[in-house]
Formats: sequence, C-alpha cells, structure tokens
Amino acid sequence: MSERLQISKNITAALVKELELATKIIMQAYKLGDSDVIESVIWEYNNNAFILWAYDYFQWIISGRRPMAKKIPVEALLKWMKKKNIIPTGRQTYNSLAYTIQNSIYKAGIKIRPFGSLIITASMDLISDKLAEDLLIQITDGIAYEMTMTLGS
Repeated sequence: MSERLQISKNITAALVKELELATKIIMQAYKLGDSDVIESVIWEYNNNAFILWAYDYFQWIISGRRPMAKKIPVEALLKWMKKKNIIPTGRQTYNSLAYTIQNSIYKAGIKIRPFGSLIITASMDLISDKLAEDLLIQITDGIAYEMTMTLGS
C-alpha cells in the first residue's frame, strides 16, 4: 500500500471517530446519554461518502411524534419498559402500564428533539476542517518535493 493511501486511510479512520464522538456529545446534550440509541450511532466512510448508521427510531427522536398519530404497539412499549426497568406500581400490570403510556403518547405526542441539524452542521465542519488540513499537507508536500527536485538538479 502506498504511503499516501495509508495516510488518507488514517485520516479517514480518525475523522470517523471524531464524527461519532461529536454526534454522541450532541445527543447527550438532548438528554439521550442513557438511551441505547446513542450507542447505536456508527459513522462509516464508503464510496466517498460519510454515512451515519443508527437504530431506526433515531428518526422518530429527531422528528418527534404528533398527537393522535398511529398508536405505538404495546409490544414495543413492553420491550422498552423491560429495557428501562420500568415496573408497574400498585395494582397496575405491565400491560395496563404499557397501555397507559401508549394512550399518553397518542394524546400528547412526543416532543421533537431537533439535534439532527446540529449533527449535520458539526459533521460538515469536521469534514471540511479535515479536508482542508489534508489538502494543506498535500500542497506543502508537493512544494517540498518540487524544491528538493529543483535544488537537487
């Protein structure tokens, strides 16, 4: 593998890690630090594109849920309750609590957490900075090479 290709690969790997870290910091600011969706976030560089992978409900966190939208399945709420260790109190059962949560979401919706645009902006800034840095390295390497060749002649 050429030295130049190896340097580009190292820069890309470092940039992917920076993108993941920045995304997680933004999500933590929106109180998602204890959510498993934050751990699902993975950035990948493929075919000259940076791709953000996350659980499918990532989109619902960003866009929220309007009141009176289709009800969330009780099974999904039961799974979520188990994961979050939510236990019914008093005479409530798991099913009745899930049904109560389902109706609450149906009536009130879920508040939008608009961090998607912040992730895009931060990502673009990081990518632009790394590309500018990489371009600067290539230009200075080219100038140094030309000067060496000129002085060596």
